[in-house]
Amino acid sequence: MTVRRLWTFQRLPRIARLRRTGVLRTTWDELNDDERDRYPAMVAAMLAGGVDTGGHPPIWAWSPRPTLLDACALFDPEHELSKGIATVEFDAPVSSTYDSCYGSWNDHLADRFDDPDARWTPTPPSPSSHEPVQVCLPLLRAEWVRAVRELPRSGWDGTIRLEEPA
Repeated sequence: MTVRRLWTFQRLPRIARLRRTGVLRTTWDELNDDERDRYPAMVAAMLAGGVDTGGHPPIWAWSPRPTLLDACALFDPEHELSKGIATVEFDAPVSSTYDSCYGSWNDHLADRFDDPDARWTPTPPSPSSHEPVQVCLPLLRAEWVRAVRELPRSGWDGTIRLEEPA
């Protein structure tokens, strides 16, 4: 089985659930209204690309290893990072991964504000781009995990070095 090294940001209670049950899947109930509205586009793209989520929302991951600046851009330091988030480093089977361009996904999210019926056309990540590759998976298994690193809960106001690996 061919695997690839990936990193995901997860809230600490989700990591505890992964350790307790051996598998982490996202449920629609865990998502906010905006995510419940937008994530079906990714689920459909994954299925069309040969990765079946079983109808569950995906687990988002990144390659290469993200930085603390990436974490700060994805999560609000005061309301999310301060409550506990960790970087999970893992090796996933390539057959369970779906790559897409993070920039085009963000464009889709922005388009949905102006047009709730806007459709997303997935594009593969550009090999020449310097942005991380967005990788989605149907689940995360505990046996894939190589390391869990809790992110700082404070210091996001300039006392930590944001260019450091997350």
